[in-house]
Amino acid sequence: MQLTPGTLLERGKYRIIKTLGRGGFGVTYLAEQVMAKRKVCIKEFFPKNYYKRDGDTGALTLSSDGFAESMNKFKAKFIKEAQTIATLNHANIIPIHDVFEENGTAYYVMDYIEGESLYDIVKHGGALTEADAVRYIRDTAAALEHIHARQIMHLDVKPGNIMVREEDRRAILIDFGLSKHYDATSGEATSTTPVGVSHGYAPMEQYQDGGVSTFSPETDIYSLGATLYFLVTGNVPPQATVVAEQRLPNLEGLSSNIRETIAKSMSYLRKDRPHTIKEFLALLDNKRPVAAVLAAESEKTKITQKPKIQPAVEQPKPKPKTYLERELEHEQKRSRWWLWCFLLLFIVVLCIPIKYLNPNGDNAKEVAKEGKRVEMSAEEVVTTPIESEPDVLGEQVEGEKVVTMDDPVKKPVSTEATTPVEAPSQPKAPLTAQQLLLPEVAASEGNRASGDGTGWAAPVKVPATSAPYKVGDLYNENGKQGVVFWVTDGGRHGKIVSLDETRAEWDLRVEMIDDNEYINGTETGANSYSDGKANTEKVMSRADSRYFQAFTWCRHKGADWYLPAFDELEAIFHNQSAINSTLAEYDAELRDNGYWSSTEYHEFFAWVVRMGNGHTGNYYKNYYGYVRAVSAF
Repeated sequence: MQLTPGTLLERGKYRIIKTLGRGGFGVTYLAEQVMAKRKVCIKEFFPKNYYKRDGDTGALTLSSDGFAESMNKFKAKFIKEAQTIATLNHANIIPIHDVFEENGTAYYVMDYIEGESLYDIVKHGGALTEADAVRYIRDTAAALEHIHARQIMHLDVKPGNIMVREEDRRAILIDFGLSKHYDATSGEATSTTPVGVSHGYAPMEQYQDGGVSTFSPETDIYSLGATLYFLVTGNVPPQATVVAEQRLPNLEGLSSNIRETIAKSMSYLRKDRPHTIKEFLALLDNKRPVAAVLAAESEKTKITQKPKIQPAVEQPKPKPKTYLERELEHEQKRSRWWLWCFLLLFIVVLCIPIKYLNPNGDNAKEVAKEGKRVEMSAEEVVTTPIESEPDVLGEQVEGEKVVTMDDPVKKPVSTEATTPVEAPSQPKAPLTAQQLLLPEVAASEGNRASGDGTGWAAPVKVPATSAPYKVGDLYNENGKQGVVFWVTDGGRHGKIVSLDETRAEWDLRVEMIDDNEYINGTETGANSYSDGKANTEKVMSRADSRYFQAFTWCRHKGADWYLPAFDELEAIFHNQSAINSTLAEYDAELRDNGYWSSTEYHEFFAWVVRMGNGHTGNYYKNYYGYVRAVSAF
């Protein structure tokens, strides 16, 4: 039985709003800190099967006097652990603000995190991408490293105890109800909080009597690896006993570093696991080619014993030619075409019988005797006129068939009719480096919307391309140019991000009157997290659309260009390595700074994704952020 809504705690300091969850050793409530008028979370020490609640007073009493000594000791340790956690100050650990006793039990007060647990995210949306999973695991690993340095173990790491804060998509480690603090000298536990296990996430040592009595980071690391397993597969990992007897299920399809991190972290014996968070992260960073880690079926990942696999040595890739180098090379090849034409003309002259060179029918000897010089003008060279028709390759030139080496049938050349052939034109001069450089700014319409806020960016000359595409490919079709960051239908359709970018404010009218007050904000209703085009249409249909500079810059590129929605911008972040590889050929890149999305938060805020680390947040609309346009194909 839980506390009812409206119940006051700590002399009216906190008011219970509702119950958030019930575990084996306590109840978690959403409450209001009355004077501060803010939401908080309150954890109540309430081991089920040991206590019962009085329906009138809310007080807890023991279900049996025989539990009194042990429960009083556990409650004292619960308070001490809460006080210890309250001293921690880390971005990925939930802050504890208050600890107190009331109703015959103990409570501690934490931040209320608006968001979802990783368990709920996977439950509702399925397995995460490896990039997302690794990002959340890194956040959690940072929290564990912080508490391990202070001889504290969490002992209940699992997806349900990792919240993803809606505000910035940061993973926050919560619920330290089972955590233990160990003596820095002896390494032995200074508390004996009841041992609990979360099946699938707890290693074998947590099932033993007395649990983990000495400081052992490997226990939390097992749970962290099991959490990674859940995030990338969408399945609860098998219990430790099952893993020991039957090994982990097949992990093929995952990257080599993900597979090895899970397998080693979930080893039955602690000595076979990474011993520190740094070792865990080193495994996670060891991205080797998949071919180098695939073993025979009988040698695949084992928990108790795993063959060592030497990492493959990755050969350095040749540096790709820049767009400028490729264009100059191509232009030089084009400039030599007249040499081939001259050589062909020379061969034709040699092959024509001498009688056609002498209109009087004199043979070569007679001509030589008379000392006459034989000349042939360009007009005297013959070609074969035929009706204009497409050849087997679909090529057609006015009045002449283009004969290629691939033509299966070639018509005999007639020598009766003649058609003049134009003399070869002078070769074009190669383009200069200045002509090929990516234009930074082409000032236009007085808008400060280019890379430096002075004008619109000019289009970039790129080679033609065609489907199917993969992420990171250059796209240049239908008058649009960009880098593919999203593909569907086998690469025949998808989305591209522009080659150019700008810096701009989301809404020019938002003004700050002091450190905490902004004015003139307007709510546009551009609140889709996945459809940036719909958001952009809403904003551009407004009479005051000129004030939304980030949107107008995107739309200036064309009617089907728009400011990406939050999800689209996150997809760009997750694929930034492939995108930057292509952008580098145009002396451009996705910067580490924040990029605007078209997804609105409310009248003063909109969502931004930082390409440096993937962190997201609601930024004031007058924040001077980066902008790239996207379009579908």
